[in-house]
Amino acid sequence: MPHVDVEPVDGAVLDICLNRQFSYPVADALRVRDVPFLFSTGYQPERVRPEYQACPILQKPYRTAELERALRALFSPRGAAPAVDSSSGLAL
Repeated sequence: MPHVDVEPVDGAVLDICLNRQFSYPVADALRVRDVPFLFSTGYQPERVRPEYQACPILQKPYRTAELERALRALFSPRGAAPAVDSSSGLAL
């Protein structure tokens, strides 16, 4: 996680669990720096820790177009209406 504290970061896509390690500490570091991020996961939304369930979640597997929409929504001006994935109904 040293890169999050040192390198400039515009945004991030975090896999919730990669090689049996959770990315929640990285998400916390990004929140402190007010860096936008979204989670990418194969977990069902209810398996995401409660304190992160309001974060944008991109459900795996996803298509390139879904990732593009999620990133556009992530970097849209604050207060803009959230994008919704029509196939899953999840807010992006």
